[in-house]
Amino acid sequence: MSEKEVLIVGVGPTGLVLAMELAYYNVPFKLIDQKSGPGESSRAMLTV
Repeated sequence: MSEKEVLIVGVGPTGLVLAMELAYYNVPFKLIDQKSGPGESSRAMLTV
C-alpha cells in the first residue's frame, strides 16, 4: 500500500500535536494555516 500525505489545516495546539505524532510515526504530512507567519500576540492574555 502506498503511503498518503496527511494535510493538517490550522497550526494551533491541536494541529501541532497531531504533526508531532505523525512525525514520530514517520507519516508524511503538510501543515497549512490562514496566516503566513507566527502570531504577534497571545490569545492567553487577559485585559481588564
